[in-house]
Amino acid sequence: MEDIILKTVDLTKKYNNKAVVDNLNIEIRKGEIFGLLEPNGAGKSTTMNMICSIVRPTAGRIELLGKNPWKQKKDVIHKIGYIPQELAIHGNLKAWENVELFTSLYGIKGEQLKNAVNDSLEYVGLSERKQEFAKNFSGGMKRRLNIACAIGHNPEFCNSLLMV
Repeated sequence: MEDIILKTVDLTKKYNNKAVVDNLNIEIRKGEIFGLLEPNGAGKSTTMNMICSIVRPTAGRIELLGKNPWKQKKDVIHKIGYIPQELAIHGNLKAWENVELFTSLYGIKGEQLKNAVNDSLEYVGLSERKQEFAKNFSGGMKRRLNIACAIGHNPEFCNSLLMV
């Protein structure tokens, strides 16, 4: 069971007795890519927010990296890369400054921070544009920068709320 990175068991979230997420069971193994494909309002964002311990479940269980993200938040939070639906970048910062800002929030400093920023920008194909302001990027480039910001600290689990 060591290769299971995320498991939900009967995960449920209700608002005013209306189930937004109802008994969701997921099992994702290390290295797998998993997608939740549902129409708007089906509970995708709520599910991701429960997994990242932003929204508390009404019922059920979550195991992320073998831990309960609600009971062992400090052990899990630094291992998650979160890419929200809305862009979480600052237009008046250069690409490298955006990645540096978000990566530094995880306590990464000095040479390790510089390398993490460069590696993340390289991974998303923005190394050549790192000195440019994010506000001048195309929509796709902003999405890639958002991903770079989420992976700068080298998380073990990365989830994305890129909705199309």
